[in-house]
Amino acid sequence: MDWNWWALAVVPVAWFVQNCIHELSHLVVGWLWEGRRPLGFWPYPHKHAGKWYFARCLSGAATIKGRSPRPRYIAPFFAGLIWSAVWTVHLIFMHTDAWRIFVLPLAITGFVDAAWWWRGYFWGRLTCDGKRWKYHDNVPPARRKF
Repeated sequence: MDWNWWALAVVPVAWFVQNCIHELSHLVVGWLWEGRRPLGFWPYPHKHAGKWYFARCLSGAATIKGRSPRPRYIAPFFAGLIWSAVWTVHLIFMHTDAWRIFVLPLAITGFVDAAWWWRGYFWGRLTCDGKRWKYHDNVPPARRKF
């Protein structure tokens, strides 16, 4: 049972890796789809403009006009699902406990990130990726007061 403590020690590393994947998916899709130049990448907890963020990225204005920003908002959902599937396949086919200890938290954090997108879609603030995708950055007047 000693391996359980190692798995817990890997959780912060897995969380950091998933934060990087999440924020990089915003930047990569924004760059490829809308031509947005990446300007900043902060994959760690920090305070910005009086608010705390787990991670944050910043990109420039869209250079390809007329394209919807929605793919940029749903990219972390698909990135979380894809990476969770990749790590789960590793869990199934790897036969050493040492590798499983490292991969299990990565698989879980990828799935949690994808599930968290749906939390934002239904119950999140208007700045959540899910809400921004749902309303296409055009918040209905009845919802603007929040």
